[in-house]
Amino acid sequence: MFIRATAEFRDPGLGFRDFPEVVRRLSHVVEPLERRYPEFHRTGWRLLGDTLELARLFPVFDDEGPSRVGLAVLEQQFKNEQERSYVGIWSGQESARVRPTLACHVGPPDQVHSLDVELRGALDEIDAQLLLDVLRPVVEQFDPVWVEVYPIGYSEQVFPDKPGVGWMLYLPREITAQQIPEAAALVPMTGPDGRRRGTVVQSVIGEAFDGDNPRHIEAAANIDIRMVDQDLMPCYSDLWPAAGG
Repeated sequence: MFIRATAEFRDPGLGFRDFPEVVRRLSHVVEPLERRYPEFHRTGWRLLGDTLELARLFPVFDDEGPSRVGLAVLEQQFKNEQERSYVGIWSGQESARVRPTLACHVGPPDQVHSLDVELRGALDEIDAQLLLDVLRPVVEQFDPVWVEVYPIGYSEQVFPDKPGVGWMLYLPREITAQQIPEAAALVPMTGPDGRRRGTVVQSVIGEAFDGDNPRHIEAAANIDIRMVDQDLMPCYSDLWPAAGG
């Protein structure tokens, strides 16, 4: 099983060379993975590299926070870049039950940034609770415009100009069962202050979402249609206006 959660977020105050802040935020996303899998202790996490040898070298965190070695590598890597950067990290555990990677892409202040969380592992290792536990710090730390959660390769969303529910879709608004009766679950999400920030709409409960299962595809499609009918679903052009013109 290969699941991706893609968060799109705006943050004019986050610069593309603010590596300590990006790594600090990623450390919170690592926390639920560390709780579920003790072998994913943060001091074992490494920067992604072009080869396995490079990907084993540079620690992301130490006991105090962001690793000075990792930050120095990022500064060197993007020293000639004028407007964009990314921080890609992985657990450093090649034989783990689940193999997670996180990648945060930051561009110019007036544009949208993104965070991808990818989990690859056995079917019984990646469940809805783990994904919801990961989504909570994503919402708290990045305040996303939306987060889509879906199997890699899934392409059955109904509206190509809009995000789709897939397994889960987070939106920064309160959504009720009266609005979306087709939803299998509606999970509230809060910000760092504990106040309600949005809702995760879930298409399937009690089992992993299977992008080849007609029942799961239909469940997600019915939610997509209802959300559009209720004017709850944003458009990609809301983030990238030029693409909609």
